[in-house]
Amino acid sequence: MSASVHIEHFSPRRALAFRRSVTVPAFQELIPQALELLREHARKTDTCLCGDPLCIYHGPVNQQDDGPVEICWPIRDQGKPGLEIEVRELPEHTAAVGTADPEHSRFPEILEIWDEVLHWVQQEGLTIREDLVPCYEIWHEDGSISVVQPFLKADRFPQP
Repeated sequence: MSASVHIEHFSPRRALAFRRSVTVPAFQELIPQALELLREHARKTDTCLCGDPLCIYHGPVNQQDDGPVEICWPIRDQGKPGLEIEVRELPEHTAAVGTADPEHSRFPEILEIWDEVLHWVQQEGLTIREDLVPCYEIWHEDGSISVVQPFLKADRFPQP
């Protein structure tokens, strides 16, 4: 499978966030539970979810490494924290983005898109920007997943 990688600029936004350390087998079970927890928290606190949820990877997630991961859902308003829910600021950034169709959005197929995005960033001679926001996935409503790798500003990719 081949994905086209493109540059996208992301404006700052606020999100509800749920963070856990988890390995691959448990991660697939955690996703629907975390999304439901965020939905329920938004409902109880009268917070408006907007956009697609995303998962920030603070470290590798595989059979041995447990991230951690931070599952977030952008919100329109200020939001309120809860027992396991934080309100997080997602900073403005520019990133390389590759999108997997729904057929290739599951593990391990999604790893191909991750590889393509990282290869593209390296080929372009860009510096990954982990200090601002680590790499993440956007989980789209149609079942596709975008892999997002922030990078340091490069003159040939102007930022708004």
